[in-house]
Amino acid sequence: MTQTQKSGVHDFEFFFGTWKLINRRRNRDGVWEEFPADQVNERHLDGSILIEHYLGPFPGKEDGPLKAVAVYAFDHDAQLWKIVWLSNVEAPDFTPLVGKFNEDGTVGEFFQDLKDGEGKPFQLRFTWDNITEDSCEWRQCLSYDGVNWDTNWTQKYTRVK
Repeated sequence: MTQTQKSGVHDFEFFFGTWKLINRRRNRDGVWEEFPADQVNERHLDGSILIEHYLGPFPGKEDGPLKAVAVYAFDHDAQLWKIVWLSNVEAPDFTPLVGKFNEDGTVGEFFQDLKDGEGKPFQLRFTWDNITEDSCEWRQCLSYDGVNWDTNWTQKYTRVK
């Protein structure tokens, strides 16, 4: 990184704190389901690590709420964020989504290469945008060709404190 380049370590500064969110998730039948959640995001190691604590109902999960922890770690050498999301509804996957925010910090995109149930490769993309002091939006999209993206989950965040 040259002295004129901005470090991405502060990209998620907007995201620290306590949030209420509205999830919209498309289920396997193609029906969009909406449900609330709470989230607390904590800064660690001078902002190089963000720990996300997520709690909320989840459609089809009858034995209690969805609980999740995400770890966002900034790679100073590569100037990239790596994100791992772990929950009580899926087996752990420690392969991170990797990405960064654009130059003006208004849009962040993070990618992960996966395989579907039939072994066919696809990409997962997380996008953060519409960022203000008290709100932001997140989207999860899938692509089998890297060109056409299918959004299957969105979250609208509102800051609590």
